[in-house]
Amino acid sequence: MENKEEQKKEEQTIDVLGKCPWCGGDIIRFDGKNGTFYSHLDFDESECSFKLEEKEKIYGKEVKLTDANVRALLKGKAILVKGIPSRKKEGTTYDALYSISREKGSFNDHDAIKWEMSFPESKGSRSLGKCPWCGKDIFERYSKKTESHFYAHGKDVDCPFILWEEQEIMFSRENLDADDVHDLLSDGYRMPFTTREGEEYFANVVVDKKPRIYNGKKYPSFVKMKKKKSK
Repeated sequence: MENKEEQKKEEQTIDVLGKCPWCGGDIIRFDGKNGTFYSHLDFDESECSFKLEEKEKIYGKEVKLTDANVRALLKGKAILVKGIPSRKKEGTTYDALYSISREKGSFNDHDAIKWEMSFPESKGSRSLGKCPWCGKDIFERYSKKTESHFYAHGKDVDCPFILWEEQEIMFSRENLDADDVHDLLSDGYRMPFTTREGEEYFANVVVDKKPRIYNGKKYPSFVKMKKKKSK
């Protein structure tokens, strides 16, 4: 009788963290000799092989998951992972949002977690300035394909204006950050130039309101700001 009561108390204290994205079953935390993991209450007998390790490897980055992380993931939400090593740019890292796909992945002929990567929508970031072509806001965004930042409208705006993190400006290859783009859209981005006589000087550059047309497509063009005449 006492064993049954103890078993009942243990069952009552089990903390279900959420539902399995593959089969809908309850997922709980297990603390074992080989570490902590998250799986089905009856994972030894369950036909579903869903399992999350406490130290989960996501896109080459070992991430230590908390119970709060797992609860969020099982609700279909994304968690922020920082410092993911870039596969294209050696020695650099990036931050991204990761969620669990409802579709199963595969690893060594076994079912595996399939991670979906995303980035915060531009609506959540600050406006860097107004587009010189259409007058709408420009935001900092991120390209998964090139693993680099770019600066453009939100997805709901039909205007092709775009500046890249590595942008050619007046025959100079510039590495732009958000503050630089803000300057290009407002008071001017300061750049060095050389006169025909070989003397160096600085000037502020902005995006021209008239785009450069090439093969029927619009591209940003740049102009030096005229110095204000002193009265």
